[in-house]
Amino acid sequence: MYSQRFGILQREIKGPTPKAVIVRAKPPKSHRVEQHLERIRRNYQKHQAVLDSIKSIERDRSKVDWYQQNDRKFVKSLVKARVKDATQGFIINTEERRNK
Repeated sequence: MYSQRFGILQREIKGPTPKAVIVRAKPPKSHRVEQHLERIRRNYQKHQAVLDSIKSIERDRSKVDWYQQNDRKFVKSLVKARVKDATQGFIINTEERRNK
């Protein structure tokens, strides 16, 4: 009565003779397989999220390195140009003083 009401399936069923009993097989535990697959999916998603974050960090790092390298080149060329202008100005100034 309880089993019919709440959906529990009896494994042992009495047969036609007094000692004949039929035993049903246990139902497959599909929920364990589904849980295992879900766990695998979650782990894969976590793994992919970590890989994506690593890739984005590497991409950002390479951008920063590129910007820093370009800034260094710009500053180096600017300093070189100013030093060249200053030395030329000094040379011109000394030449003018010599000519006087």
